[in-house]
Amino acid sequence: APGSKKMALVAQRVGQRIFAADVRQAWDNKCALTEISMKNILNACHLIPWSHKECLPEYQTDVNNGLLLCAHLHALLDSYLISFSDAGNLLVDRGLHPKLSALISSTGDLSLRKTPNREQQFFLRWHRAQAKILKRRLVVVA
Repeated sequence: APGSKKMALVAQRVGQRIFAADVRQAWDNKCALTEISMKNILNACHLIPWSHKECLPEYQTDVNNGLLLCAHLHALLDSYLISFSDAGNLLVDRGLHPKLSALISSTGDLSLRKTPNREQQFFLRWHRAQAKILKRRLVVVA
């Protein structure tokens, strides 16, 4: 009945807490794009999603496979509506609603706060390739 409880068996991501802590530390507890430091709206995001068939076990907890982003940016990243170039420049899907594009660029932050290292670039390339498969048209935000 609605409002009642039931018992359920759930799968737990072993290592997720360690990944999240490592990503938070790597980005100094601030959004990788905006520098916002409000813990309750920041998420440790995977570039190759944990559940994706190409996400090897070692990728699932690799800090280089992660970004610390505000919740709205995390949702856009997971939908492949935003990504980042190898240099860390923000890429946005051309079809993104203009109000969302304006919201994203309103902070003036158009690139990651830290230049991606070689390992991060690997994961960023994978993310962009997946966006292309999904017919996203990512362009640099000007």
